Order: sequence, then structure tokens, then C-alpha cells
Amino acid sequence: MLAILNKRPCLPHDLTIGHLERKLQRFERRTQKPNARDSDYVTRDRIAQQLAEARTYLC
Repeated sequence: MLAILNKRPCLPHDLTIGHLERKLQRFERRTQKPNARDSDYVTRDRIAQQLAEARTYLC
């Protein structure tokens, strides 16, 4: 599957990247609130890592 992604042109506005960016923004807002849970921080970090990997493979 990675071979397929390497043959494509750069896709910076791919739906996957857009979805992860919106999701990351939502969790950034959650972690700025005083009642943020530990799971919010873990999820935010996981989404940030997924976004970085998606940008690597799709661009």
C-alpha cells in the first residue's frame, strides 16, 4: 500500500489530513480547559503523531 502512496503526487489537502487537523484542533481546545482529563492529553498526542505520519506519506 505504501508503494501506491509513493506513486501519487503530493496531496496536502487530502481528506485524511483535513480530518486529523480538525480533530487535533478540537482536542487542543479541550486540553486548554481546566477540567481536561488525562485521556484528552493522550488522545491529542496520538492524533498529532497520526497527522505527522499522514503528512509524511501523503506528501
